Amino acid sequence: MPALTCCIVVYAAGDHVATALAAMLADQSYPHRTILLHNSSPHVSPDELRQLPGDFEVWETSKNLGYAGAINYCLHHTAPTVDLVGIFNDDAAVRPGALGAMVAAFGASDRISAVTASIINAGEPEERRNGTLNLAGRIIPDLIPDRRRVLYPSGAAMLLRRDLPFRCDPDYFLYFEDVYLGLVARSQGYYPAMAPEAKVDHLHHASVATMDPGELAFYRERNRLLLLWTIFGDEALRKLEPYWRQERELRRLTALVGKGNPAAIARAEAWMADNKGLVQIKREAIQYRRAVDDDELIRHFSYRLLPAAVPGATVFNRRARNYCRQHGLWTWDLLAEPGPPAP
Repeated sequence: MPALTCCIVVYAAGDHVATALAAMLADQSYPHRTILLHNSSPHVSPDELRQLPGDFEVWETSKNLGYAGAINYCLHHTAPTVDLVGIFNDDAAVRPGALGAMVAAFGASDRISAVTASIINAGEPEERRNGTLNLAGRIIPDLIPDRRRVLYPSGAAMLLRRDLPFRCDPDYFLYFEDVYLGLVARSQGYYPAMAPEAKVDHLHHASVATMDPGELAFYRERNRLLLLWTIFGDEALRKLEPYWRQERELRRLTALVGKGNPAAIARAEAWMADNKGLVQIKREAIQYRRAVDDDELIRHFSYRLLPAAVPGATVFNRRARNYCRQHGLWTWDLLAEPGPPAP
């Protein structure tokens, strides 16, 4: 029976922290130890957290580690006898039975790196069907019909195997740390899974509401580029660059109508150019441990540049599909359509 420790990473203040803690303590579907990780928050003190009711512990970091660093902290500081470490946002509240369902989803496989839950964002009546990312790292929702399949575990609520031979990259700080964990796992022959019956209510972005929107946009764009440039091999990068040019063209068009954040994109691209040496070091570290080829990674993405519901998506998606077909970028949805050869 795997031993489980659940860590709620606390940064923002608010009633949602108490709600998340109470929900975690109330879920008795699987025995677990509960931790509130005070990630050097200026908004709530460790002593204030200790005043909350229930049987839990408060851990403190000496500085704000970001979410990626907090994940590593929890993995490092849990007892050696712990098998699974739960990582939860402070604005994510598990519903009864969620923990038991998530642990059960690991089954007997030693290749499942993480299990995530069905995330129900505030204002949505039910969780969305599984989505994925496109080859530019943008979300394409409501795509994969198999509710057990995910490209990466959701950082809002996930259980990680403690004995994984890798950790999160702390430089990601905010955003894409969960995508990093999913893709690095897949590159090394592991894979994440989902427990559809495990429900988690999520106040989307409540945990970062106190941060500067420009900084958040920068981290999102920088980490997206950093992951794309480090996870794929040389041949895949050559094939993907024209696809990324199409995506950048699309972003420029959306900026003309007042959507998107071109300043954050420009700053992220400048960061990548100024830190080529660091990017190369990170890339070599990932590539050195690769156990699968790029085709295996690409088959979990989507070729679509835009979600189908976006006006004008058909034109851009058709162009992206044709490019991916011509260059052997066999994504999940492209393989599912009639016509492509067996991979």
